[in-house]
Amino acid sequence: MNSITEALTAGSIIGVLRMLRSARKEIFFIVEGDRDIAVFSEALKVPKSNFVSCCGKEMVMEVFGLAPCDGLDSGTIFIRDADCDGVRHTLRDEVQLLVSDDYDFEMSLLKGRLFARILAEFLKSKANPSSITDAFDTLVSLSAAIGALRFESHHRAMNLKFRDMDLDFIDFKRMTLDIDRMVRYLFARSQRPMDDFGDVTRSIKNAVAVNDPVSLSSGKDLIRLLSVALARYFKCCNAAECSETTLSRMLRIGVVQDDLRDMTFYPQLVARVNASMFTWQGVQL
Repeated sequence: MNSITEALTAGSIIGVLRMLRSARKEIFFIVEGDRDIAVFSEALKVPKSNFVSCCGKEMVMEVFGLAPCDGLDSGTIFIRDADCDGVRHTLRDEVQLLVSDDYDFEMSLLKGRLFARILAEFLKSKANPSSITDAFDTLVSLSAAIGALRFESHHRAMNLKFRDMDLDFIDFKRMTLDIDRMVRYLFARSQRPMDDFGDVTRSIKNAVAVNDPVSLSSGKDLIRLLSVALARYFKCCNAAECSETTLSRMLRIGVVQDDLRDMTFYPQLVARVNASMFTWQGVQL
């Protein structure tokens, strides 16, 4: 575990923050997990010891909900993915919560230069802007359907189980996705009654038809789809060489400060750092 947090209760995390504040008058970040620590530590050049992992957005929000209290002050900044929750940037008693513009920060990064950089690392022929755009659009159209089902699951409180799901509902030779098959699979996997099947599939198809695919897509889903597509569709590597773990690591390593500047959280981060009485340990903002 890369963070200094070892316990998973809001009280224990507050205890860690109190301990840190008593010893160091610096700005600390509270994030969902170690992936966030890797991304933001790399891009902002902030020491990893200035991050506290909550191991999930639920715990992030539980800890944020305790503000104001000792350990939560103008020098503590929360960062989390927006997901399907409709959460926005929030300042509560000088404690800042910042969220991604898209479903998650991975999506915000991939829709910029990083998708092209990762894809170009694997393609046998030199990637041109047109081929990169086509590949991105094709993969995002697939991830959008999965994202629409995530949205339905969240807002209908269906608790569908997406983690480590199979992708048999996607034909990677034609790069098409069978929405009906996807919903049936997730319903069965999650032991969900089929009562809502027709309504859910109609909602997904409508969402995919009328929304920008990026707005529906999870970057984590897109990375997984890219991993499989590189092996099965582009046929430029074997599955081990372009694994999801490998692509995620490439994304984290490739992030630089400029990749964050166009996101709406960045100016609010700058404002919070400038307004805080605590020391900023990262690159000049």
